[in-house]
Amino acid sequence: MIKVNSYEAKLNFSTLMVQIANGKKIIITRSGQDFAIITPLKRESNNKRQDVLK
Repeated sequence: MIKVNSYEAKLNFSTLMVQIANGKKIIITRSGQDFAIITPLKRESNNKRQDVLK
């Protein structure tokens, strides 16, 4: 898990999005307090989708 303050998150949003896409969780802090957690979405595997189409 990566912790960044809201200002850093604003400045480095693109970099954080790459980290999230690679499976990392990001905690956003404000005034030293944890404020939000950004996590990647769980994706369905292609096998499940193919079963639905059959």
